[in-house]
Amino acid sequence: MSQVVIENPIINCPFEEPARHFRFDEQGITNTIVRERRISQYFVPIAKPRKTAKDRQLTFDEWTEDRIEENKTVNAIRRLIQLWREGRYTDSFLIVTPGITIRDRLRVLLPSDPANYYRALDLVPPDLMDKIAHAKIVITNFHAFRRREKIKAAALTKAILHQGEDSPFTESEGEMVRRVCRAFGTKRNILAINDEAHHCYRRKPDGRREKDMDEVICYAKNHGLGFLIPYTIGGVQRNYVPDFIAHVDDGHGPDDLLNLIIEVTGAKDKDKEAKVAAAQTLWVPAVNNAGTWDRWAFVEIRDPWDAQSIIREFLAERLLAEK
Repeated sequence: MSQVVIENPIINCPFEEPARHFRFDEQGITNTIVRERRISQYFVPIAKPRKTAKDRQLTFDEWTEDRIEENKTVNAIRRLIQLWREGRYTDSFLIVTPGITIRDRLRVLLPSDPANYYRALDLVPPDLMDKIAHAKIVITNFHAFRRREKIKAAALTKAILHQGEDSPFTESEGEMVRRVCRAFGTKRNILAINDEAHHCYRRKPDGRREKDMDEVICYAKNHGLGFLIPYTIGGVQRNYVPDFIAHVDDGHGPDDLLNLIIEVTGAKDKDKEAKVAAAQTLWVPAVNNAGTWDRWAFVEIRDPWDAQSIIREFLAERLLAEK
């Protein structure tokens, strides 16, 4: 058998399925690279007779093709593993969040985001970052799965034309899925991750949620209560009527409840910004400094469906700041 010197015997990546191998011929291994994975096989040795039985030994001097046997068991296992890999791994991910606040915070999972965690935390080597960019990641809040109205009509018209379970005025489940997953195009094998699903609660038969906010002792809509906060915009003084006032146990106990002003924000405009700024930076600090009307705080909720998590995050940040 001829001796072949192979300068670099490592020709495959340790993290991927082998894609190349060195060819064998009747003289043995060569330095010729074949661009495919070698099937598992072995050479059958032939015992050559010696002068005595003690000297009898196996020899691999001849590498003829008729002495090659396929290892069928190993190759069958390889095929099964390949099928498993193809079904297990994907480049398409759908991440569902409980609200827009967490959805926006998870933008760091998008390879296109300048502050993505793959680069910021060195999770991916720099030379592999271009491969991460090929992944398709869609981050949405679970409210996107609500079936939307696709045709506007009067209530009477809907009542007359809607006879079955599926309304012709509302998206079907298929239409809803196509809308949410439109960004995936024709991709299949999408991995869905329901992030922080403990924020989503089913309603009990009586209409209450299975888990209410124990922190909120009571609350009232600020309608006809006469509670106003003065603010100025464009040199004109006006009065701002907050949406809700809640008594909240923020860790100080039932004898020292927090008066929390809750403002549910709709469309953002300069007038709304002036109201929020007056409440947060002027009215609340002034009342707390006076110390006559207990403790007050203000929280703005941009997504009403995410109100619970926003309030809890706000209270947690206050508690952390007090320590």
